[in-house]
Amino acid sequence: MPACPINKVLKGQKALVTGANSGIGKAVALSLAHAGADVVVNYVSRPEAAEEVVKEASRCGANVYAHRANVAREDEVQAMFQKMIAEFGTIDILVNNAG
Repeated sequence: MPACPINKVLKGQKALVTGANSGIGKAVALSLAHAGADVVVNYVSRPEAAEEVVKEASRCGANVYAHRANVAREDEVQAMFQKMIAEFGTIDILVNNAG
């Protein structure tokens, strides 16, 4: 990722990206964080990859955490939403990338 931008156009926005530990989801999560959004990095496997995304996304000052949830399971999705709302207060941006 390039240097942290000065103009954080998404500052204050709260984003959830599913399937964010690799590929397109990872790129989207990093882009959102670098634009100033706080981000939940959802994953179902490879927690070490998710933690790497969190580390890189946090570099520019965004609040970022990883959350393991299988989006095919409603109970896990509901728990993920509840934690995000408890942590961030809201969900402004949802990127359904998993699968």
